[in-house]
Order: sequence, then C-alpha cells, then structure tokens
Amino acid sequence: MSNTIKYFQDAQEVSKKIGWLTEVIYTQWQVETAHFTSKNFKKNNNIAGQTWYPGLPLSSRGTARPKNEGGYYIKYNDPIQGYVDFILNNPRYSKVKTYKTANEQFKAIADAGWAADPNYADVLISVNNANIKNGLYKRIIQIELHPYKGILKKGSRGVQVKKIQEKIGVKVDGIFGILTEKAVKEFQRKNDLVVDGIVGVETWGKLFNPTNL
Repeated sequence: MSNTIKYFQDAQEVSKKIGWLTEVIYTQWQVETAHFTSKNFKKNNNIAGQTWYPGLPLSSRGTARPKNEGGYYIKYNDPIQGYVDFILNNPRYSKVKTYKTANEQFKAIADAGWAADPNYADVLISVNNANIKNGLYKRIIQIELHPYKGILKKGSRGVQVKKIQEKIGVKVDGIFGILTEKAVKEFQRKNDLVVDGIVGVETWGKLFNPTNL
C-alpha cells in the first residue's frame, strides 16, 4: 500500500472522529509535511505542524520550529492520534466541522489561527484543487474498491478473476482459463509490462489504477 493511500485512509478515519472532511484533513497533512517528507514529520511524528506550548509535558517538546516562527513542534508517539487529540482539545477549532464544503473548512481552520501565513487558506485550497484536477481522490477510491489480494494466473478462480475479466473484455465466469490468460498477455504487451499472463501487483495496478499515485 502506498503512503498516499495509507494516509488518505487514515484521514477517512480521522474525519469520523473530528467531523472535518476527509479531503480537508488529507490536504492539510500534505501541506504541513511537504507530502509526508518533512523533517518535522519524520523526527516528531507531527503530521500538521502543531506547536508545543507550556502546560504540555516537556517530554512532548520536539525539535525547534523555523527561526522566523519560533517555539517548538509537539512530538507525538502516534501522529494520527496526536492530530485528533490536538483538535478535540482546542475549542477554537470546534466550529470547523459546522461548515459543509472543503473551502469553507479551509478558511475556518485558517481563521482559527492554525498558521501564521496569511495565505494559509489559499494554499490549502490550491493543493486540494490540484488533487481534484489530477484525479487523485478518484484514483484512491478506485484502488479501495479493487484492492490487490495476490497473484492470479491460469487456474485461479473467484471474484478477483471476474474483476479482471470485466476489465479485459472476456467472458466473466470467474475462471482464469486460456482465453483470460491470452487477454491478460495482450493487455501486458500494450502496457509495457512483463508478458507472462500472470496478474501480479504491477498488472493489477495498471488494470485498476492506470495513473501512478
């Protein structure tokens, strides 16, 4: 499972707990962690730039924030639970969930003072719009609907085989026979994959997720 899918699924679970839209949560994580690569994220398990403040345990004080911002990041054992706790324990973010659209929630988060950047809402909106334009959310949902569950080849049977047959345009009977194998090989040939008639992770990914995440 790629990080993209993992963190989107985490965002779906967080959405149930705090009431913010999944795409709002995921987009904020993207921005705050530089797409899950930032030093803060890696060193502090801090997924959204949360700032340490007096009153929190000293043991939760992480590395220093940028000099122009001052202070320290919060260091978490679990970045996802830390994010949930931070929001639920800060009343100033309680109204965010009352807004129904992503753009309204982004603006509410910014207005509540999440970041010092006066353009914070615009940045979040821009990244979310890019995700939509690039079809990111649709691709993630497609993968969730058709998860890879292991190698399929001649002799395999079942629902997963039917899904393959529907995609490659052969009789849908759930039996991976000669015709299915032939059609898989043709699909592999057209998509620059190893032509072996076996549906492994790469062939499955091309079948159900043509554009890499």
